[in-house]
Amino acid sequence: MGFQDTVNEIFKGLTGDNKADIQFLKKQMEQHKDDENSTEIIRALGRKVFELLPDEAKAELNQIIGNEVDTINSTVEEAKFQLSQNNPLKAEELLKSAIDSIPLEFKDDGECGYFCFEGALEIAIFAISEKYEKTIRKATYDFAQIYFMYAYSLIENHKIDEAENALKTALKWNPVSTTIMGELSEVYKMKKDYENYLYWSKRIIQYASSSKMLARGYRNIAYYYCDIEEYEKSAAIYYFSRYFEESKQVTSELFYIAEQLGKLPEAPEADYIKGLFKQEDIQYGASDFVIGAAYQIAKACLDNNDTKQAIYYLFIVYDLTHDDEIHALIEKLKSSLDEEDSGKSDTEV
Repeated sequence: MGFQDTVNEIFKGLTGDNKADIQFLKKQMEQHKDDENSTEIIRALGRKVFELLPDEAKAELNQIIGNEVDTINSTVEEAKFQLSQNNPLKAEELLKSAIDSIPLEFKDDGECGYFCFEGALEIAIFAISEKYEKTIRKATYDFAQIYFMYAYSLIENHKIDEAENALKTALKWNPVSTTIMGELSEVYKMKKDYENYLYWSKRIIQYASSSKMLARGYRNIAYYYCDIEEYEKSAAIYYFSRYFEESKQVTSELFYIAEQLGKLPEAPEADYIKGLFKQEDIQYGASDFVIGAAYQIAKACLDNNDTKQAIYYLFIVYDLTHDDEIHALIEKLKSSLDEEDSGKSDTEV
């Protein structure tokens, strides 16, 4: 019997008397705690218990959770301040205490997965890229940010292996965060583990939702080829990264490559780049699923008459593609907003 069948069978025992049903469900949790699907069963029964609680009890429980969240958030903010004051040891101590004091554990069950995504786009990118069909729920605490900051403090304190583990934990909570991927790639660079450095640099490009992050991924890959003394390839990729973002780092690295080769390689043609990327298994530009996710959210915003949000997501599409039609649509929507605002002003006058 699957966990959902077990839960459905238990629910048949509910009487409609909330007080009695809560006690009944608690007994069922105890009886099924050693089942193969105990996590899923207890999670489902726990949600039902919360539904049956009186409003006062719900409010009290939410208040307790809210107070705990506020305490954790205060600790995290203090850690941020300590990092800004160049005191990573104190920040590490604070963040470790925050992690140790978090009272709740969130695990995927048969119905839900708990994550710490930053906004609708990351949720859509994850759901599409991973073909994730469970309900995505937001964890009470921003584990991804807490572990990311913890990793940063560990890096500052030269605890690189511990930082690697913390970043991997952060990615479990937000598997599509290119910021976390970028920091993890830097950890592998410090460890001179260039195979993993290259792997995570390619992942940055795969999940990038901004031209700035695409450029970072390509600069990382160019650095990799420079380190293994494949200077022509490195230069070509550095040049390509400029399509997404100008960087002083690129100018400096190209100067270094020119010193090694005795001349500065010319900027390559698009066909050469495409051939090189195919040969080296490097993604050319942003992922279709990222562009598609941003466009679909923009379309949904338009369907709901939320033009400002639609423009926001269309800007993401344009930033990744430089598509003239998208740019024209953005300008058209901005004009319609200006006309709408002007009409409101006239009415108010």
